Amino acid sequence: MMFKILASLKIITLFIMIGVVIFLIINQFRKKKDKLGVNLDKVNCPKCGKEQASIRLPKGKEEILWGGWTCPNCGCKMDKFGKEIT
Repeated sequence: MMFKILASLKIITLFIMIGVVIFLIINQFRKKKDKLGVNLDKVNCPKCGKEQASIRLPKGKEEILWGGWTCPNCGCKMDKFGKEIT
């Protein structure tokens, strides 16, 4: 009995994980760029144009959760796609 419950929980967990991966893949190819996407391109500061480092040190909780940079040159905050955050 216990083995059947554990086996069914593993199957449910597997389906949830597959669903999350499929959602992230579909979201990556949508034209609308939002917080759930992944950016593999280089990012330049929207104010001064300086290229941001590939390896980053987050400056706040927003950057820790969703990615992004604070430009070391001018202090501009931007999301992971290089769009300025106001």
